[in-house]
Amino acid sequence: VLAMTLDAEPWMLAAAAAALLAGGLAKGILGVGLPMIALPLLYTSIPIREAVALMYGPVLVMNVWQTFQGGYFATALKKYWPMMAAVAAGTWLGAKTLVGIDPKTLQIVVGATVILFSSVNLLQPKIVLPPQHTLWLSIVVGLVGGFFGGLTLFVGPTVIMFLVALRTPKDEFIGTVALVYLLGIIPTGLTYVAEGVLRAEHVVPTLIACVPVFVGMLIGQWIRGRVNEETFRKALLITLVVIGLNMVRQAAF
Repeated sequence: VLAMTLDAEPWMLAAAAAALLAGGLAKGILGVGLPMIALPLLYTSIPIREAVALMYGPVLVMNVWQTFQGGYFATALKKYWPMMAAVAAGTWLGAKTLVGIDPKTLQIVVGATVILFSSVNLLQPKIVLPPQHTLWLSIVVGLVGGFFGGLTLFVGPTVIMFLVALRTPKDEFIGTVALVYLLGIIPTGLTYVAEGVLRAEHVVPTLIACVPVFVGMLIGQWIRGRVNEETFRKALLITLVVIGLNMVRQAAF
């Protein structure tokens, strides 16, 4: 990745920077969606495993910042610790799977995941969970979210749907999602390092990648109150469905 960063064609660098900027922009406007938007866009210019490694730094930095911004760290940990533990276990399994999975299969998994989660968020089904089922469902949600987090860095979508179904208050929701992201991304990184997915040559590129993401996030925060957020969200999700379908098509055919 470092050689690619230094020697790549200008259009490849521009495409990668634009993908990272788009992910940061969406995160600034919506608060979520950084890896889900940036990763499939990055794949247009660099191999998918390298794209995952490149995304690690921005995802880690943004989630550390978000976790401690709202002051809900202790509350979220106390209330949802079974789900947090399941996320950590799931990320280990997902990261281990990333090492041995065929690149085309990985591309199909990433594309299908983007299609599934974007479609669910676009349709916004009204799900209400009975309190007596919350504990075991939280563990299942944590394992599934963690697995996809280890494989693709998409920790959040299942957790977001679960918390919405619980009608979690806004501030608690933001603090909990941020903590889940962080508790998922740290063990993912350790496993990536142990398995050779994230190596020394990735350090400089993944840190450089934080810059366009951070710029995009600042721009997104600035325009948040100046655009119709719901229209932007729907257009973004429809675009992601198309991107996911194209990824699956390329890998399958």
